Amino acid sequence: MFLSPLSLIIFLMTNKTHTKKAVFTIGGPASGKSTTLRTLFPGTPVLDCDSIKESHPDYDPKNPQALHVWSREQLTARFFSTVEGDDSFAYDGTGCNVARMHEWMTTARDRGFEIVLLYVTCSAAEAVRRNASRERVVPAEIVLTKHAVVDECFTSIKDHADDVIVFDTEKTPKKAAA
Repeated sequence: MFLSPLSLIIFLMTNKTHTKKAVFTIGGPASGKSTTLRTLFPGTPVLDCDSIKESHPDYDPKNPQALHVWSREQLTARFFSTVEGDDSFAYDGTGCNVARMHEWMTTARDRGFEIVLLYVTCSAAEAVRRNASRERVVPAEIVLTKHAVVDECFTSIKDHADDVIVFDTEKTPKKAAA
């Protein structure tokens, strides 16, 4: 059965086989993961390093990697606290740390969550262009390095999900500006 992306999302969010979902993103930097996640799963609480970094008093959008270790520690604590609850949530990350993705997906499943993997794609060239135009800039070499391996990471992770959504942000029609 073929479902359009919108029909698929409605199906996933109204499927009553599980009462709670854990949505994990995978995709290179600046592929549109956060935007797609907010659009497809509105109101779902999101765990992500970027927003944690932004909460730090020493946050510099031109050098977000300076707080990476700290934000990763904070994110890990929040993840393990969140999976003890009964509410759906999303984890917004590149998915390039395959071992951690496997561990966290397994942990969430063991606590009764249905696992949804949202793979957000775009070309590396488009990601570099988007990255350069935003306030929070990731070094271009990191954007290119992550985009080069994300397909392989997706292949390693996808079988650990109950549902998989692939969303190409370059091919998806955009709303016309008013």
